[in-house]
Order: sequence, then C-alpha cells, then structure tokens
Amino acid sequence: MTTRDPPPRSRIAAAVLAGGRSRRFPDMDKRFIVLPDGRTLLRRTRDELAAAGLDEVLIVGEDTERLADFGAPVKADLHPGLGPVGGVETALHYFRGRAGGVLLLPADLPALTRREIARLAAAFAEGEAPVVVAETEGKRWQPLCAVAEAELADAVSGYIARGVRRVRELWEALGMEAVSFPDPEPFFNVNTPEDWAEWLRRCQGSESHVSS
Repeated sequence: MTTRDPPPRSRIAAAVLAGGRSRRFPDMDKRFIVLPDGRTLLRRTRDELAAAGLDEVLIVGEDTERLADFGAPVKADLHPGLGPVGGVETALHYFRGRAGGVLLLPADLPALTRREIARLAAAFAEGEAPVVVAETEGKRWQPLCAVAEAELADAVSGYIARGVRRVRELWEALGMEAVSFPDPEPFFNVNTPEDWAEWLRRCQGSESHVSS
C-alpha cells in the first residue's frame, strides 16, 4: 500500500468557528447581527476569506441548517461542548489529506480584512512552523486567528483526550510561531452587547471623520 504525500503548505483551506451559543447576547445570535453595511458578521467573514483567495471554506457550528445559508459546508463539532478547541479539532479532521493548512477564524471579528487573512496565510505557506498565530501589540495572542497544519488533527485529538481545553495551550504544545500585527483594530471581537455598542460607536466615528 502506497502512502500519499500530504498536500503542500501553500494549499490552505479555511474554517470559520461559528459554534458559540451567544450566551452573553440574551436577545440575539451575534453570528447573525447585521453590520452597518447590511451584512451579517458571518457573511462578512466569508466575503473577506474569498477576497483573500481562500475559496474552500468550512463553517463549524451546531446550528447546521441555519448556517448552511452561507453557501459553505457546515459541520457540527466532533465532540460537542468543548468550546473553540472542539471547533479546531473538527476543522483539522475535515481538511486532513485535502489541505496543507487550515486558516481558523472566529465569526465575531467585524474589522478583520483580507489583508490580515492573506498575511497569516502567507506566513504559514512560506514558513515551517506547524502553527502560526496572530499576535498584536503587547504580545497579545489571538489564538483563534491562526493557521495550522491539517495533519495535526490526530495530535489535537490526543491533547483534547488528555484534558487540554484552551486553544492557546494547544498551540503552545504543538509548536507555534507568532505573526505580528501592530494594529490591534482588525482583531476587535464582539463578545457582548457592550462590545457591539462600542463597535457601532467606532463605525460612526469613522464615518464622521471621512465626511468632515
């Protein structure tokens, strides 16, 4: 029996981790919040991935019927209830043997653009680290904005079986390299209604600056 070589590192797929239940949003699902430009957070993320040249996208989340409206395959977590680390595991197993790397993003970043996505993908494709992770000022990690080798799927499952539940801990164990982004703004995430209100204020301030 012949063993097939894994796909090259330059072949990068993407996974949007959309499994959060938005417990801090009592009256809405943050994945489907409508931005000022009329798109939902999830739709905007899909659009930016496509603009960065990543057309093979998986959405990882429990609400498979509703998430299917975004025109990409949807997979529920292999092991529900683990949080983001379960989404990482699911994405890597899905793309193992089909992609060299998997670019992972949460579905709650209203300012992330194709520029940051392309830079992360290039850092992985041109490097040798098994995982590259975005890092903003003050060495602040963004562990859910990362690219990981798809062939790490079994290793990730092994760490989860041994009790690892934090994505940062997982990347540290597997061996990661930081990709520095001096501007933290693209990584602003919407976790609470207060975050959403802050983001709207920022949008309004930006519009006022442009029009003045």
